[in-house]
Amino acid sequence: MNSLRHGALLTAALIAAAITGCQRAPAPPPPKAAPAAALAGNGWASFRDDFLDAYFKAEPALAVYAGRHEFDGQLPDWSAGGIAHEIARLHAVRERELTPAVKADIAYAVQEAIVETLVAKALRALEVTGFNTLVVSGGVGANQHLRARLSAEVGACGARVFYPRFEFCTDNAAMIAVAGIKRLAAGQHAGLGIQARAQWPLDALEPL
Repeated sequence: MNSLRHGALLTAALIAAAITGCQRAPAPPPPKAAPAAALAGNGWASFRDDFLDAYFKAEPALAVYAGRHEFDGQLPDWSAGGIAHEIARLHAVRERELTPAVKADIAYAVQEAIVETLVAKALRALEVTGFNTLVVSGGVGANQHLRARLSAEVGACGARVFYPRFEFCTDNAAMIAVAGIKRLAAGQHAGLGIQARAQWPLDALEPL
């Protein structure tokens, strides 16, 4: 769940445009294949739901960021009692047996939550902007489940969605790595005292 804490919701650059009034289709999306462990029982689903509900109650700001707007306006409890309760909750989670199957199911549930949020935001963008074309780019565009959901729901609105070929769905980290390799090959490097920068445009560096 650490990926949730740091907001790594799969970097997506959504350039949207859609028809006026485009909303979610009333019919449910096509059936999705459930993980093998989920078919075997409801234990993992119960664990997932309990964990996420408790986590979002403890971190409502993060819940809102993840698209759970029922937590709007709620603040985390930083009192001594609130912190003690959170510690006890994390200890209880840690003591649960997380088998490989359960871990896979939790990862599946996280993907479902991320896809649900991105689809909702994309449809909202189509509705607000009044255009009828959606372009998905970045590493998230390689997720086949997201592609299927977006294609179904955007198509139901009468709009169109486009994706790059899989080999062009790259994360920003790949671009930065290539830029770093070229500068290292050119003899440029920094010492151990380098400062972390949240933003560092490549055009701010000396050309090679």
